[in-house]
Amino acid sequence: MQQFLAFRLHGVMASWGEVAVGPIRGSADHPTRSALIGLVGAALGVLRDDDDLQTKLAQMMRFAVRVDLPGVLMRDYHTTRVGQPDRKEWSTTRRESLKARRVHCIPSERYYYCDAHYTVIAWATDDNTWSLEDIAHALRHPHFVLCLGRKACPPGLPLEAHVFEAKTLREAFRGTHFELPPALHKLLPDRQRLIWEDTGQVPLGLTAEHVFDRRDDPISATRRHFGLRREYQTTLPREDTPCT
Repeated sequence: MQQFLAFRLHGVMASWGEVAVGPIRGSADHPTRSALIGLVGAALGVLRDDDDLQTKLAQMMRFAVRVDLPGVLMRDYHTTRVGQPDRKEWSTTRRESLKARRVHCIPSERYYYCDAHYTVIAWATDDNTWSLEDIAHALRHPHFVLCLGRKACPPGLPLEAHVFEAKTLREAFRGTHFELPPALHKLLPDRQRLIWEDTGQVPLGLTAEHVFDRRDDPISATRRHFGLRREYQTTLPREDTPCT
């Protein structure tokens, strides 16, 4: 038997940033690895500039995501005040950026998914600094305020994090139930998408239909560096992915 951690993510808006250059800031249609690690880190109280703990967290955590409700894509016209330092140097925080003598506004397009619902199952490698029980408790009682990709996107429902055991990843999803409000339940599609990472020693019970390369594996939180990873996807019928 394998130990798993399950929780759900739902909000009025969610934005899962991918590679972004210039004024257009898109969103992946499911939580990225970097977003999930950031969420867990915020719950545990790990600071963003603590590269050592951020690295340990990234090394120990693995995730799989079921897209229960894909949500509706929304475009937002956004203006942001930014500072231009006198010297060419990286500014680590927005507060430091706005201390510059020259401050101006830049327009951008930002994308969000509205009313999406995801079931997340996580597991840990053998070399772990925190237990799954520690993480589940932190997600129920977070140190920092949690958000779904952006600070303006708080969770709309309790995460209901809990730890359990299952033989395979597919069995873990079959046994994970989260109650949905009636307005969301009637929107459930006939088939739901399942996305997972390289599992290592975790038995799957799944066959990938698609394989993608994603640049969302955190290397350095302070420098905002991300590495490539392999992502696997398949679809499952609704009766194999119960939501009540």
